[in-house]
Order: sequence, then structure tokens, then C-alpha cells
Amino acid sequence: MISIQLIRWAKKTLLRLGIHKILPARKLTKLGYTAYLSEWIRHNRPPYTSFPYSGFDTRLRYHLYDYLIAS
Repeated sequence: MISIQLIRWAKKTLLRLGIHKILPARKLTKLGYTAYLSEWIRHNRPPYTSFPYSGFDTRLRYHLYDYLIAS
């Protein structure tokens, strides 16, 4: 059985590498959505996020919430 840590690591790695550059997003459904997400993150990264990253720092989300409410 695949552990959640392996799934998170694989997704984080694919997003960091820019999977939208490697895979044709319209042909591969499951990986295609990850490719769309990767491309969106590259173009629309909010200033108060460090996504993707290896740890979960729950304090960062409050800065992001403040930014979203203000915009």
C-alpha cells in the first residue's frame, strides 16, 4: 500500500519540476490535472505562500487568509 507521504512527495516533486512542460495535459487525465495545477501555481503564486514545501507550517495560512480577504 502506498503511504500518504509518498503520494505527497511525488505530487510536490512533479509540481516543483513543472510537469506541465513534460506531459501533454489534455491527454493524461489524472496527471493532466496536476500539470494544470503546476502551471497555475507558476503564474498565480500568492505572495504569502511557500507551496509546495516539505513541511506543514499552519501559521503561514493566516498570512494567506489576510491577503485573500484584503484583495
